[in-house]
Amino acid sequence: MPRNSTDILLYTFFCVLASILVHPAAAQVQKQDTAFVQAATAQAVQAYRNSIGRHAHLYTGKEYFDYRKYLREGHQFWETDEFRKGAVQYEGIWYEQVPMLYDIVKDELLIQLENRAFKQMLISQKVTEFGWEGQTFQRFQGDSLTSFRTGFYEVLFQQQVQVLAKRAKIIEDVPEDNLIKMVFTNADRFYILRDQTYHPITTRRSLYAVFKDRKKELQKYYRAQDLNFRKDKEKTIVALAAQYGRLTE
Repeated sequence: MPRNSTDILLYTFFCVLASILVHPAAAQVQKQDTAFVQAATAQAVQAYRNSIGRHAHLYTGKEYFDYRKYLREGHQFWETDEFRKGAVQYEGIWYEQVPMLYDIVKDELLIQLENRAFKQMLISQKVTEFGWEGQTFQRFQGDSLTSFRTGFYEVLFQQQVQVLAKRAKIIEDVPEDNLIKMVFTNADRFYILRDQTYHPITTRRSLYAVFKDRKKELQKYYRAQDLNFRKDKEKTIVALAAQYGRLTE
């Protein structure tokens, strides 16, 4: 028997369908009009959707409690602490125009429930991919041989090799006027997936080590493009990965 409002709606929905589509006695004496059945089914489905909302299947996680202190600098989210509409693949199904926030400290994806004020965490294991225009995050399984851990990674480049960014922040408690201020500091990490191995990229040397078969050409390209690993790791890694792809086409 249905135990909550969602169960009741599901129970009612399937009862309506059953009454429309399955009636053994009636089936023996007359044929159902196809157009009528299709229209009635569509009406029942629409009524169900209107009752529980377009993204009802997503509403399976726990409520999210914001752990920020009153005195703080920055926030725990990727790029912005305002909800943005994007797409998410959840249990193999794509959902569009979903208001989302990504907590990169706890590696949790949040959604804004329709007509509700509070934030809800999606179950991470059920999220395959999500993102906004121009940005794609995927869930990857960790590698016990490297520092690569299970979680969400932004896919920055994907051809012969794959460049991934683990967006992260660390929290520091900083004394200020006899109070403690919570400070969020960026701590992104970068990896290159090549030959089924995740290579952490922490220095220019580690970057060249991944592309050792084209090291000289890439060093020349690095100088010609006036790249600077220290100032912009992300740009440098993506640029050399793309150049490696062109050299090995």
